[in-house]
Amino acid sequence: MRPLCLSFAAFGPYEQKTVLDFSALQGRSFFLIHGATGAGKTTILDAICFALYGDASGEGRSSGMLRSKQADADVLTWVQLDFSLGKKCYRVYRSPEQLRAKKRGSGLTASPAQAVLSALENGAEGKLLAEGYSHVTEYMEALLGFKSSQFRQVVLLPQGEFRRLLLANSAERQEIMEVLFKTELYRKIEEGLKLKARAMEDGYQQLASQQALLLGDEGAQSREEFKALLEEKRKKLAILTVAAAGREQAKVAAQEKEQKARLLLAQFQTLETAAAELQACESKLADLQRYRQDYERAEKAAALEDIYRQRQQAADDVLQKRSAFTGAVAKEHSLTADCTQAKEKFRQIQAEEPQFREKQQQAAKLEEYKALSAAVQAAEAEVRQARQTLSVSEQKQQAAVAQEQRQSERVYELSQQEKELTQAAADRETAVLTIKNTQRELDLLQKQAQTLQSLEQSQRRVSEALQKTDAARQLGKERENDWKRLNHLFAEGQAAFLAGTLQEGEPCPVCGSKLHPAPALAGGIVPEEKEIKRAEQARHDADEAYQAALKQQMAAESELAVLQQQAEDYARNLPAEKHTAAALKSEILQLQKRQEKAEKAAAALDEVQQQQMAARGTADAAKLAMQKTFSAQVEAEGRYRSALGILQTKQRLLPDEYRDPAALTAAQARLAAEWAQYQQSYAAAETSWQALESALAAQKKAAQVAEQLAGESRQKADQLTAAFQERRQQAGFAEDADFLQALSGSWSDAAYREKVGNRIREFEDRHTAARTAWKKAAAAVAEQSKPALEPLVLARTAAEQAWKESYAEEQKLQAEIVRGEEKWRSLEKLGAEAAQLEEKYRTVGRLAEVANGKNEHGITFQRYVLRSLLRETIDAANSRLIVMSRGQYQLQPGERSRKNMAGGLDMEVFDEYTGYARPLATLSGGESFLASLSLALGLADVVQNYSGGIRLDTIFIDEGFGTLDSETLDMAIRALLDLQQGGRLVGIISHVEELAERIDARLEVTKTRSGSEAHFVVG
Repeated sequence: MRPLCLSFAAFGPYEQKTVLDFSALQGRSFFLIHGATGAGKTTILDAICFALYGDASGEGRSSGMLRSKQADADVLTWVQLDFSLGKKCYRVYRSPEQLRAKKRGSGLTASPAQAVLSALENGAEGKLLAEGYSHVTEYMEALLGFKSSQFRQVVLLPQGEFRRLLLANSAERQEIMEVLFKTELYRKIEEGLKLKARAMEDGYQQLASQQALLLGDEGAQSREEFKALLEEKRKKLAILTVAAAGREQAKVAAQEKEQKARLLLAQFQTLETAAAELQACESKLADLQRYRQDYERAEKAAALEDIYRQRQQAADDVLQKRSAFTGAVAKEHSLTADCTQAKEKFRQIQAEEPQFREKQQQAAKLEEYKALSAAVQAAEAEVRQARQTLSVSEQKQQAAVAQEQRQSERVYELSQQEKELTQAAADRETAVLTIKNTQRELDLLQKQAQTLQSLEQSQRRVSEALQKTDAARQLGKERENDWKRLNHLFAEGQAAFLAGTLQEGEPCPVCGSKLHPAPALAGGIVPEEKEIKRAEQARHDADEAYQAALKQQMAAESELAVLQQQAEDYARNLPAEKHTAAALKSEILQLQKRQEKAEKAAAALDEVQQQQMAARGTADAAKLAMQKTFSAQVEAEGRYRSALGILQTKQRLLPDEYRDPAALTAAQARLAAEWAQYQQSYAAAETSWQALESALAAQKKAAQVAEQLAGESRQKADQLTAAFQERRQQAGFAEDADFLQALSGSWSDAAYREKVGNRIREFEDRHTAARTAWKKAAAAVAEQSKPALEPLVLARTAAEQAWKESYAEEQKLQAEIVRGEEKWRSLEKLGAEAAQLEEKYRTVGRLAEVANGKNEHGITFQRYVLRSLLRETIDAANSRLIVMSRGQYQLQPGERSRKNMAGGLDMEVFDEYTGYARPLATLSGGESFLASLSLALGLADVVQNYSGGIRLDTIFIDEGFGTLDSETLDMAIRALLDLQQGGRLVGIISHVEELAERIDARLEVTKTRSGSEAHFVVG
């Protein structure tokens, strides 16, 4: 916060309206509020604090005490403050609750407290930000980052309360530093760890409840009892398994008898089928013989196809090799001509070498002229210098007379420049602050864009997760329906099976009735139990897939909620007026130019001040210079005549055309270029000739190779032709036409030939198989008759029924054991999860305890961070305190006064003279003033370095300087002057006259009969 203009009326000792425009400081950042005791110096700070927070700067004065006792009843008490914060400006207006004259009639009436906060745009009130006494106070606390009490401890240091920050206890100091350094994040980490540890405890209790529920389902009190019950069921199952095995053997024997009878019946049927198949095959033998002859002839011709194709390819290769040989010979003739031409060109260039050697000699002569030209130029320079010295000497005497008057005018001119540059340099601080705020807004805007992009991606993930969840839910319903359908079919099948065993007059095994009016019928294919188990497993898998998809959906929705919150946070932190990233970057660029201009002005200001001092001394030096001009003139004239004679001698030795250095350099360059061009042409011609000769030799060799390859190709073609004719005759083909005729039509297709061969072999195999099958079937049924099947079916049905009843009882117990084993595995899994959770809790729980202060030091995580920041603050404070106390004192962290108190932010002072540390309360008034001042300045430096969103670019100090001796006062003033270099506005209140003499920018406060008055004095 930096004040721009403070206005007030009927406030404290100020009866009339008072306007304090801080631009009157003319860019100065250090000023004194000076005046007699009781004149109203502290009231200036009261007005600033009242405007911002609605209370006075000291706790001993309430806002109701601030009204001027001398003001007329019809004059209201009010305060208005214009201030800047970064690049933005604001105006706050307040008036306390007070009595005023009635507008009608006589007497007084109560006027309620009022407060208004507005934005300032181009010096005029803009958007209304807050209205109402408490609302404006809340807005100001959020805007500045301070409450009133904290503002009075780090920015406005009031009289009588200057030592509060220094002597604050650990808890009070923590409250201040939490606001300054924005360490709420570390407190959230403490709370997060505590919540995570608590969640783990709840999870552990939930696992224990699940284990108790599983044990209760089996009527067990412990895992050991559960395991014993399960083992007892396994023993009972073993007995049932033996009984079921015996009934299964009887069932198998009955099934085998039935199966043998069915097999014998099938063998009689096979004999009849085999006889019919054999008769059908023998009727087609004549046609088979004709197809076999054509097939075998085509196969022989196909065996010659490879050598036939090789012969044709060899003939084509002969033509290609011959063409390559002809081309190589033609290229050889072309290269021969090119090589001859290149050789002739090289000889022509070689003949020109003597001419260029002569030009090299000319270049050497020009090098000699170059040295002589340099000597002439040096002589000319000496003549010019001598002539100039002579001219200067003649002018110095005349110039010395007018020098004093010109220097007086120069001093005045430089004074005006100093004022202009001072105003320009003061703009640097505003530009720097504006750049930081604009950059912060740009960073927030870019982070918001990234978050919005992530938000869009997260929304897509949520949509995809919802689709997956719906698909998994639908699949689960389908698997559930399948399982139910199979169970229903299985139940119907079992009912139909029992119905098949019912006999009229015999009791039903289900209901006991001897009447069976409507026996159950199977509604379709009866599923097996393994099908039902697969369906049940599929239903279970679908349910797990649905649960997994649901977890992914919840995770995606949680991520989306976090990103939405981040987007809202960025939107809240960005200003109401929307800017684009390009506009902000452009604004930063303009501000950087503005800052650069201000910094140049600051640099120029130092130069102008130095010029002022030099101008005053120049007038005195002018008289002394006038006495020396005559002897200097005689000496300069002699040097001029001597230099002129040397120049004329050297000029006669240099030809006229080379007196101009440029012409000489151009001639040298031309000769060098001609020689370089000749060398380049010579090397290029020689390289071209040699390259063509190499290419010609290579081409001759290539032609020989091509001729050899053509001969070899012709020889290979002749060999393949002879080999083909020999193999053709061996295959039974007298001419090529017979060979080609055998492969005419579909016979040329290997797939077709293979198909015909396969059909021939298949028919032969079929015929052989039919004959073999007929013989085998006839032998199998020899001397046997067809068996009676119905009695065997009834015996098998009865054996199967007995086995099913035994098997059902065994399966029921087996299912109970399986469920028990699943519950046992669940118990073990829950036990392992509980142990794992307990192991994690050892770490997280301990972290939560340590972070929340349950450690040997009693320090929370947030306080640990603040302690580190306090150490930096102490280091920054000591850099000033050691100087101001002349090496006697420095602050250092202290120990807790009581073990049950929160520690980590305590301080004490170390006395170098005694070698011991002692409490801060033992410092004297002057010593505590220096320590408090150092701590406040150090805290401001550290806060600025960390850029926590709070700007400490103003500090007001009320009194305390009167307790200092002259030397200590000087050191304190130097420390405060150093703050100007960082752009911070420093205002101090004091009635010490020595300060008024040393500080050229003052806010003078005077006390009159009609109330106090205040105005700025600069210079």
